[in-house]
Amino acid sequence: MLDGRLGWAEVIEEVLRFEPSIAHAPLRYAVQDLVLGGVTIAEGDPILSCPAGANRDPAVYGDSADEFDPTRPNKEHMAFGYGAHRCPGAPLARLEAQVALPTLFRRFPKMKLAVSPEELGTVPGFIANGHDRLPVFLK
Repeated sequence: MLDGRLGWAEVIEEVLRFEPSIAHAPLRYAVQDLVLGGVTIAEGDPILSCPAGANRDPAVYGDSADEFDPTRPNKEHMAFGYGAHRCPGAPLARLEAQVALPTLFRRFPKMKLAVSPEELGTVPGFIANGHDRLPVFLK
């Protein structure tokens, strides 16, 4: 932090945790019978994972898991997957955001939404997470 402001990296990581671009991962299938949380999942059963839900886990992020807080000390999230299924483009996506966002806001420091947040709408479907439009006044 410099002179009371957060760096873009902190804000970007919290955006990725709070509203990742992928809400649900496409179907996977159990390769063997397993019991998870007292529920039996049989070999061959379809599984739909929800990384966006994992990013709101109060056991990981505390009572404020459902709040946007870029000062949050825990910067870990599932926005880019995990382990062998981690997105290989994650470093490039972060770099793009760390270059584009400060540039955009320096160029248009008075930019603001042209509609109320409730009017933004969301992308249809259950895999992608985001808005279907983002009208702004650039001033």
